[in-house]
Amino acid sequence: MQTLTGKSSRALRSVLLAALLMTSMSWSGCAQRRVTIIPSVDAEVVLRGGQMFEVPHDGVYLSNDRYRRYRRAIADQILKEQSK
Repeated sequence: MQTLTGKSSRALRSVLLAALLMTSMSWSGCAQRRVTIIPSVDAEVVLRGGQMFEVPHDGVYLSNDRYRRYRRAIADQILKEQSK
């Protein structure tokens, strides 16, 4: 049976340490389930066409399409600023 030399012993320890680190990181990701509770005021309401909507408070309410366009425009501006 061969004995491990100094370099191969360190390499084996490094591989084992990396495997242990990856395993522990994957376990910790599964153990921390965080549930965010949304207040009823901020709840999302999905409406079909022609259905009435009573607003809970004053504000600006957007359709999904318009919201996506605004969100995309803001994301583009952020990327533009970051690239400068």
